[in-house]
Amino acid sequence: MAAWTAAVLAVAALGAPGLAQEVKSQDRIAEFPKYTISRVPFQPGERMEFDFTWNGIPAATGISVVEKGKFGDREAYRFKLTARTTETIDTFWKMRSELESFAALDTLSPLKYVLSVRQNSKHRVTTVLYDHNDHIAKSVRQKFDQNKVSHRAIKFQSPFDPIAVAYFVRCLDLNVGDEKKLEMVDGRNIYLIQVNVAKKEEIAVKAGKFRTLKTVPKYVRLTERDEFTVHEAFIWLTDDERRIPVKLESKVVIGSVCGELARYERK
Repeated sequence: MAAWTAAVLAVAALGAPGLAQEVKSQDRIAEFPKYTISRVPFQPGERMEFDFTWNGIPAATGISVVEKGKFGDREAYRFKLTARTTETIDTFWKMRSELESFAALDTLSPLKYVLSVRQNSKHRVTTVLYDHNDHIAKSVRQKFDQNKVSHRAIKFQSPFDPIAVAYFVRCLDLNVGDEKKLEMVDGRNIYLIQVNVAKKEEIAVKAGKFRTLKTVPKYVRLTERDEFTVHEAFIWLTDDERRIPVKLESKVVIGSVCGELARYERK
């Protein structure tokens, strides 16, 4: 699940396979590239509100917030995302999701990630702790409606969680023709996140008109050997120092999902 912030919201909101192209699984990458943060375009107090449609029907809303937090005695960013279906969609399929991430201030390396999803009568909570000394992500997944608990441990190299990876991409220098490759670990699987910058484009969304960079995200699940359907996806980031995700489009199992930035605030 991966301007990955908006993508994560849409995935949580609509149960889509992901707002990225998921391609055939490949062999593990020997070593992921190391990138340097060129600037931090967000600060505590930033708030983004998104409206999502499914085949043109208002389907969900999402909110992404940046806060200053603590993980143990360590200062950290606290990223919070919430998503919910609209009243119309609630009549046949009700969803409420909350995502939380604690990430290191200097590198955005993940410290803790929590995903809570309620879909009708189902309730799932996944909590992931990242041990950077032993390079292991340990997860606990609770299925409250089934009274089940599962544990998993995964070795990693230099990962990001599904929320922090979105904010990290915003911190990179991006130019048309660039390709960025990142490791994402959600506690159950390891993914190669590949973001290609396609072109510059001026677009209009609910929040206003913006000059943007149109990106094409893809992800490859490295811990499975299945083959997956390829879903077209595009995410537009503002072509300025803020790199705000203002629009996203993706084909899903039935039709397509479109998300637009409805409101942006920062202190």
